[in-house]
Amino acid sequence: MLFVAGLLSFVILGSLSLWGLYDTQQEAMDNGRLMGEAAGKSMEQITSELAQKQLLSQAKEQANYVDRELFNIKEDTEYTAAMMERILAHPEERQPVQVKDPLQEAINSGDVYLYYSPAIRNAEAMNNLSHEVNTVSEITDTLKNMVGFYKNYQGSFLVASKNGYMFCADILVADAAQVEFPKDYFTTYDPRERSWYKFGEVAGKATVTDIYYDTNGYPAVGYVVPYGINGQFYGIVAFNFSLSSLYKAIKDKGMNTEGINFVLTNEGKVVLSSETTGTLAASVDSIDLRKSAEQTLAAQAEKMVAGESGMSTVTVDGTDYYLAYTPIPSIGWSVGTLKKASEVIEPARESRAVVMAQAENFAATMGIFFKENLWRMIGSLLVILIVLPAVSRFAAKRFVKPILVLTDGVEEIARGNLDKKLQITTGDELQTLSNSVNNMTGELKEYMTNLAQVTAEKQHIATELSLARGIQAGMLPKIFPKITESGGIELFAVMESAKSVGGDFYDFYALDKEHIAITMADVSGKGVPAALFMVISKTILKNNAMAMIHAHPVEEIDWSEVLRLTNQQLVENNDEMMFVTVFFGVINTRTGVFTYINGGHKAPFIGRLIDGRMEWGVIPVEKKSYVIGIFDDVVYKVKQTQLNPGDMLFFYTDGVTGAISIDEKYSREQLLDILIRFGTPAASVEAILKDINKEVSAYITNEAQEDDISMLGMRFHNFGQMANDKAIH
Repeated sequence: MLFVAGLLSFVILGSLSLWGLYDTQQEAMDNGRLMGEAAGKSMEQITSELAQKQLLSQAKEQANYVDRELFNIKEDTEYTAAMMERILAHPEERQPVQVKDPLQEAINSGDVYLYYSPAIRNAEAMNNLSHEVNTVSEITDTLKNMVGFYKNYQGSFLVASKNGYMFCADILVADAAQVEFPKDYFTTYDPRERSWYKFGEVAGKATVTDIYYDTNGYPAVGYVVPYGINGQFYGIVAFNFSLSSLYKAIKDKGMNTEGINFVLTNEGKVVLSSETTGTLAASVDSIDLRKSAEQTLAAQAEKMVAGESGMSTVTVDGTDYYLAYTPIPSIGWSVGTLKKASEVIEPARESRAVVMAQAENFAATMGIFFKENLWRMIGSLLVILIVLPAVSRFAAKRFVKPILVLTDGVEEIARGNLDKKLQITTGDELQTLSNSVNNMTGELKEYMTNLAQVTAEKQHIATELSLARGIQAGMLPKIFPKITESGGIELFAVMESAKSVGGDFYDFYALDKEHIAITMADVSGKGVPAALFMVISKTILKNNAMAMIHAHPVEEIDWSEVLRLTNQQLVENNDEMMFVTVFFGVINTRTGVFTYINGGHKAPFIGRLIDGRMEWGVIPVEKKSYVIGIFDDVVYKVKQTQLNPGDMLFFYTDGVTGAISIDEKYSREQLLDILIRFGTPAASVEAILKDINKEVSAYITNEAQEDDISMLGMRFHNFGQMANDKAIH
């Protein structure tokens, strides 16, 4: 009876053990399948989102390529027009240049030639125009340079006069050496009757033409700029190029060619495209996509024309696509990139399939594991039948309990209890696995604690830097003098730091009722050290200037002493060998006498009001001057210049020219060109500085600012003095 009772107990315990093992295996397999399904869906979603983000990134990259190319075309065409205006404004400085005649000589690709319209191709008309043509023939050098820059294009650089002649350089395709003029070119062609000429004449400003057919029958577009002097229209400068060559030039510079790429004008028409046929092909007859029969495409075209950036699904010619689009800042167009929806979704489906396959492999492995353990259990039960009923209880605990403990523990950890520790001491792989889980939860908890601490520290530092930036900005004067009925000076300044805090500073303050001190300075380095040295330099410089005006009559003051004393004070204990470049000046607001001293700083520009327009140049400074804070016993020299009513000074730091170009000479010339464009008598000092700052910022659109940018403008006004001068004369 004892044996039968024991045997029955063994069988029951063995059955319960197998049942528990089977339930555990089934639960693990079910959980594995559910986890695989969830992971597969998540992977599919993540892969799809990554693909869409990549497509949008690709569209932005395309926009950058197109923007850079169109910006170069715009700048070069406007530069050519500016050169024509300078030539016309100063004809006495010009020497005639020999230019080819297409009626007498063969014209090769890139040659500049002079063309007369049929209406003026007679001896009397050409003789009347000879002086004007000889004067402006100097523009051929500029046209030759432009041809060299755009040798990969197929198009023409043209300077077309309202009097019927034009200077032209044709850029042909690579395998064409000589220009072949159409049959009726010399009998009917008049540039003044061409659509691009009329487009620019009617617009009255620099603009892009509509798509048109050129003389060779290719779809083309042009950037046209009217030119003239004193508000009088003289003609049109144009760079006309075929659409296919523009697209090829941009593509050859690294533009991504995957999928469908196209450029949409602000009128909703496709101007550039990788497609040669279909809805998105670029042609003269291309429709406004906002009116497309494909509603999804029309809706997104509306957003592209509005200058928006985004991602959406559209249908084009019966095929579903993902469309990513982003604007081109320099010209107001928009770039679109399409990729077939199936190509975007397929990688996500493949990722999901891989995850599901792994889940199925896990389930199959669990099945094998169960079968192996089943046979082990049967063998154990046979041993138990032979040995003692107690063995069955031991086996059940040995095989089932650790797995259940591991499963329950992992589920609790997954619910967020990172303090949970698994206590499994089986001495086999299960114990190793439990130890790994315990180590993982400990490291995860420590990582989360460290992450919270680092985040708090970064927030604290960011708060302190923000406060420091506010304190530094508060030290600079913000209330700028305005002109009154009796005159005075007009001041405005701009400063943008490269770091959270910066080393540039400007300053202006009244010394007495008739004298105002003006300072523009640049501390070596950037960031917090430069900001601290800036505060010290600004304070010492102003204190010395104010002490000087209180100690001596103004007519006896040697203003170079201000820089000498400041230098001596900064040299003391300057172990870090920091320095500051300073341009210091004093303006007599009644007489316009400007006294100045340069301490190693950039010479400011001076604009003279002559015959109703500004003539810009550089104020004279010493060829060699010393920075402040490095060398002991330095002597600085004083200079003076007379400002007349309407004259203006423009001070700046090297962050301005550094943003324009790394070449010092070229950057100063560019800044001078910008001043000539914006620094007009009619514009206020504030408007001039804001326009210049906007122009300079355009050079660093796609890169981080490397140096502080500071500018200060001052215009002298003295209406009372002007009235007295007129009465005397």
